[in-house]
Amino acid sequence: MFVVSCYYDKQKSIIDETISSIRQFHPEEKIVICDSDSIDKSYAQKYISDYVEFFDSKNKRRPIGALLETYKKYPNESYYVLMHDTSSLRSSIQEFIQRNEELIAFFQTPRTISTISVGINDYYDWMKRLFSKLNYELNEDFRVDGSYSVCVGCMGIYKNSLLKKFFQNGMYDAMESYSFEDFQWAERAIGYIAKLEGIDLQTSCIEGDAISVWYDMPTGKLPYIKKICAGR
Repeated sequence: MFVVSCYYDKQKSIIDETISSIRQFHPEEKIVICDSDSIDKSYAQKYISDYVEFFDSKNKRRPIGALLETYKKYPNESYYVLMHDTSSLRSSIQEFIQRNEELIAFFQTPRTISTISVGINDYYDWMKRLFSKLNYELNEDFRVDGSYSVCVGCMGIYKNSLLKKFFQNGMYDAMESYSFEDFQWAERAIGYIAKLEGIDLQTSCIEGDAISVWYDMPTGKLPYIKKICAGR
């Protein structure tokens, strides 16, 4: 299953390209457009088909919320490929879907702190608040821990087994990803939890270090995915 997180903005969304690219390279896959409480939801009508569902989830927790809401509605899929409405595929990712890792990110970066432009102290507080509600342990050295990576955009291929653990460990109720800044920190929280689950995102990754390919991301020159950074 592909999950497309969408807060529709006709100036920034490329959801036409998102849907058509998934249909091109994965024509048998079900696609769920999980709406992030868009003001105008009429955009989705043209996509609804036997393969594409519009899920008006009233999601306010950005892409990670779209993933959690879709898993809650459809808890029995083998995997969930999380994409944004500002992304599209450039080729099939079936080889990655077939791998055994519980999470394969589209992009990662091990520069977890230096890539936060503002609000580092708020980030520390946010992480502590989140993990105080989870059955995952946040070590005090997470501020300087170089052993985990950011799961950029939270985009990736999530196996059912990992999402089941997210729910069992309290993530559905605990995750607060309402603002742009919150979501930056959610990307880091997912990366940290991946480490706790024994997943190395530096090797469990499709396009590699986002910083190294940053200027190529929106061009369509990367082999597997195009990603526009809309700054929403």
